[in-house]
Formats: sequence, structure tokens, C-alpha cells
Amino acid sequence: MLVGLSVQVRAENELPPGLARPPGLRPLETVDNRVTPAEDAKKQKEALERLAAAEAQEALRRQQEDALRWQRQEKIRKLKDQTALAEIAKKDEDGSMRITAVERLTDQVLLMEIAKNDTDVWVRHVAVERLTNQVFLAKVGKDGRDSLGVIAPSLSAVLKVTDQALLEEIVKSDSARVRGTAVPKLTNQMLLAEIAKTDSDILVRQKATLILNDQAALAEIAQNDTNEWVRATATSKLADQAILTEIARIDNSYDVRHKALSRLDQALLVEIAKNDKDPVLRTMAVSKLNNQVVLADFAKNDENEWARGTAVSKLTDQVLLAQIAKNDKKAHVRIQATSKLEDQRILAGIVKNDEDKSVRVAAVQRLDNQTILTEVVRDVKHSDVRQAALSRLTDRSVLMDFAQNANDYSLRRMAASMIKDPLLLEEATKMNENEGLASLIERASVTYDHVYLAIRNKIIEDGANALPVLAEIAVDESLPWQQRLVARICYERIERRDDIEKLLATDWYAHPEFEPRWNEYITGAEPFMMKLVVDDMKKAGLWYYCLEVLWKTTNDNGKIFRRNTPENWAGGCATAVKDNPEERIWVLRICSDILKDAFDLDPYRSRAGWINSMLFREEKPDSAYVLEHRAPPPVSEEPPFRLGTNIIRRAKQP
Repeated sequence: MLVGLSVQVRAENELPPGLARPPGLRPLETVDNRVTPAEDAKKQKEALERLAAAEAQEALRRQQEDALRWQRQEKIRKLKDQTALAEIAKKDEDGSMRITAVERLTDQVLLMEIAKNDTDVWVRHVAVERLTNQVFLAKVGKDGRDSLGVIAPSLSAVLKVTDQALLEEIVKSDSARVRGTAVPKLTNQMLLAEIAKTDSDILVRQKATLILNDQAALAEIAQNDTNEWVRATATSKLADQAILTEIARIDNSYDVRHKALSRLDQALLVEIAKNDKDPVLRTMAVSKLNNQVVLADFAKNDENEWARGTAVSKLTDQVLLAQIAKNDKKAHVRIQATSKLEDQRILAGIVKNDEDKSVRVAAVQRLDNQTILTEVVRDVKHSDVRQAALSRLTDRSVLMDFAQNANDYSLRRMAASMIKDPLLLEEATKMNENEGLASLIERASVTYDHVYLAIRNKIIEDGANALPVLAEIAVDESLPWQQRLVARICYERIERRDDIEKLLATDWYAHPEFEPRWNEYITGAEPFMMKLVVDDMKKAGLWYYCLEVLWKTTNDNGKIFRRNTPENWAGGCATAVKDNPEERIWVLRICSDILKDAFDLDPYRSRAGWINSMLFREEKPDSAYVLEHRAPPPVSEEPPFRLGTNIIRRAKQP
């Protein structure tokens, strides 16, 4: 059996004993198949020249074909003989020639035949555009999909039909898209009412409802349709106050109820706001009120905190707002009042005296007086309030002073970042070699990105020696949760370093459950492999590692993604921990923490979108303030994760 093949030349005197070279065979050492570098370069050059010549020849051929095609098209455009044009339009193999011929045709019967049967969708489109006969257009349109299963030409034909009798026939088509295209062109109110009530397609019913004017039919649809979109559309056109009141009280969709409330007069809104048993409906009714006296009464006296907060958000009386900001029992109501105050002296008092951190932060965000803001940064103890005040300072000399001299590390770093001085920022973030473990954890709890990583790595440098202190901090309820979580993260980093490195080093394309066919999809294999990643993360139980990736923007990225997409890796971490009860609590805290600290959060970034979506799904009252006051304002175009008012409203429900 041959083990290998060598190109080493063996001389005749090296042949094994007893063996002779067959007659006529040259000695192996006289055969030299080696190629010199110069010859190799010459061959490569010749190959490139042949390739370039072939490409040039192909380009010339295409040019000639295009020129001939253009000449043919010009000849066809000059043709007036309808018989010759019909022959080209029906039989020419080149679709562009058929289009050119169709553009010159006037025979409506032939155009209808082409519009229904040509193999090229663009030829069929041009034929439809040339059709003027309403009956033929209606026939093409009503048939829905043409003989090749394409619906677009049919829709184009329907759009050209103006005859009401023909449109009434088209809306009987089996195709919902054809019916939906024809319905907005109808004027027969009785037929529209029938379609709005009975059509099997939701969008067709909604389109019919949009142009329906019959109040009795609209009332029936608003009360009885199975789809909330259709009911909401009908409700938005109703005028009957009694029916609107009933819908507002009994419909199971908040959107429909909201539409009904928006159509009610002020007297009925006041009645619902005062007497209805549903606190959500009462709050929605209050949001529609305009009378400042009535709103003041709700803001001061309503038992439901969300109704009070909604009323406060519409108040303009500064004296009353100041009273509520100081005295209401619920923090979020005081926040609503504080966010509308203008008196700097009153705001300063709230910053110093309110017991709730979020209220004090809201007051700081209304402060403009630089002297008061400077005092807050220097004198107030709570770090969130101090940072909020620092963010509103504009005096460079004051910021420079805080960047150089503040005792709080996070304030130094933030001030240095605000004045955009790289050297000062580096000095402000420099670590003290003699700094204790507890102090490092405190700093790590308020930093992100590379600064956090530098501090974390210093913490875990001590290895097993740091574990007792980390364990003590991890369960110390007197410390902020951020510090406890950093301690747990670092503890796991030390104890399970090898497991984390193994997870990051895993080649997911070599995973036993990986299927090569996944690579054939246009999206690649990554979306399918995410399940493998999540399953292995759950098996590994690296919960605090996953939380760290979500929270601190570590930019970790496993070998699942061939592009650098750490946010997708973070998404896998989020999926792994979200259903674990204890870790889910940490996830919600992390989401709120990021939103509260991110003053320039971008709604288009996937991390921001995931955070918003997580809080939306929870529908927790504590999230409502964060979503309204820390999230970015709405923009003109609908972003992927728009902060919808209906979602915020649901978050506010008790």
C-alpha cells in the first residue's frame, strides 16, 4: 500500500538491489518539472490577459446586442400597422419588444388578452395601462390573479375603473385585495354598509367603514364587529352620545374605548370620570377634559392616583401645581406636578425636601438657575439627584472644578465628559492603586463600557482572595442593588472563569445540533443557531454573566456571528435569563437603570428598543414615569420601538 508520493529524484545507482530500469525509460533525475518564479509570473500575466480579452469581447457583444435591440425598438415605435404590432406584441420572444409594441396598440380586445395572458408581468402592466374600455378593465380586475397567478395587473385595472355598476360587480371578486382596491371607489352607501358588516376580510370591512356615512350602520359595526380595528374605525365616525357612552363603558378594547371617549362631549366625560367603576376608563375620561376647574377638583380630591396624575398633567395653575407637588401622597403624581412647575425657588425646595428620589430628579430637570444647580451638586447626598443637576450645568469653569475636585468618582467622570476634555477625562477615570474593593465596586456600579471593564478587571485580579468580601457585599441589603449585582458578577467571573471562556470560545458552527442546510437561507444560519446558544447558556447557568452583558455594554460576542454583532449576543443573554424568576427581577432593574441614566438614549438602537419593549410587556406602574420622562420624545417617522401612548397607558393601570 502506498503511504505517500515523493517527487524526490532517485538516481539509477540508488535503485534497490535486484531492480533495473526498464528499457527506454529516462533516468528520473533528468526530468525537471519545476517552474521558475519568472515563468510563473509570465503564465499568470497571460491568463489575466486572456481573461481581460474575453471580458472585453463579452462587453462588445452586449453592446452590439443593445444597439440592435434599440434599433428594433425604434422601428417598432414607427409602425402604424396594428396587425404587425399585434403580431409582435403576441409572439416576439423579447419582452422589451412586446412592451414597445403594446405601447402602440389600440385594439382593446387584444390588449385585454395580453393583460391577462402574457408571460411577462411588465408587458401585462403596460397592456392594462393602455386599456380604456371599462368593461374590459372590470373583467381583468375582477378575475383577481391572472393566468400566471400574479395579482398586480388586476389591481392596476381596478384602479382605472370608474363605472359604479362595474365596481359593484368587482367587489364580489374572490380576491380580498381586489375587493379592497375597489371599495374606496364606491359611492353606494347601502352596498358599503353591507360590505362593512359582512365581508370576510378585516381590511376590506375597515376600508368600507372609513367611507360609510350611515350612522345606524356605523353604530351596528361599532358595537358588533369582531375586530377591534373595524370597531375603532366605526366608533371614530359616530355622533350618537348615548351609543358612544355605552361603547366607552363596555368595549373590551382600550383603543375602541379611547375613540369613543374622544367623541364624547365634556358633560358626559365628567360624569364618566366621576362615577364609572372602572379606574382605567375614569382616567381616560379625565385625559379628555379641558375645564381647568373640573381638572383641579380631580387633581386634588380623586381617590384614584392615576386619575389625579392625569388631571395634574393638564393643569396650568402654578399655585395648585405647587401644592400638589409638595403634598400628594403618591410620588408619580408629585412628579407630574413638579414637571410643570416654573418657580425656581419652589423647585429648589422640592429637591432638598422631597423623600422620593424620582421626584427630586424631576425637580432638578426643571431647574435652570445655575447657582441652585451648583448647590445641589455640592450639597445633596443622593448620587442620582447630583448627576441630574450636573447634567444641567453649562458653566465650563464650574464643570472644570467638579471634574478636578469632586469627591464622587461618577461626578468627576461625568463633568470631564461634559466639557469634552480627553486628558481631563482620563485623569478623572484613573484608578487609585490603593483603592479598596468596596470602593471599586461602588465605582463599577455607575460606569459602563471600557471604564467599567477596567474597574471590573482590577476587582477580579485578586482572584479567590476577593471572594469573601464579594460574597459579603452581594447580600448586604443596606447597599444599592447595583453594587450587590456587581459583586455577584465579579464573584461569578472569578469562580467560573473557565466556563465563561469556554462559552465565548464555542464554535457554534461545529455544534452537534447544527444543521448545514441553515446556511442556505438568505438570513444565514445565525437566526437558527440562536436557539442553540440560548439552550447552552441556560445549561451553563451563567446568569450573572448574562446580566453583565445586558447591563454594562461589555461588547462580548460569541462565535455564532461571523459579523461583529455584540448586540445580538446580548439578545441571546436576555432570552436566556428572562424566564428565570430571580434573574428576571434583575433584568427589570437593569432596564430601568439604563433608561434613567441614559440622557441621550436613541430610540432606533436595538438595545434601547429591547429595553423599552421589556418594560412595556411588564406593564408595571413603576415603569410609566421612566417611559414618559426618560425615553426619547416621539419623532415624525414611526421608529421600530416607538413609545406608544397606549402602551404607557396600560403601564399606568393599577
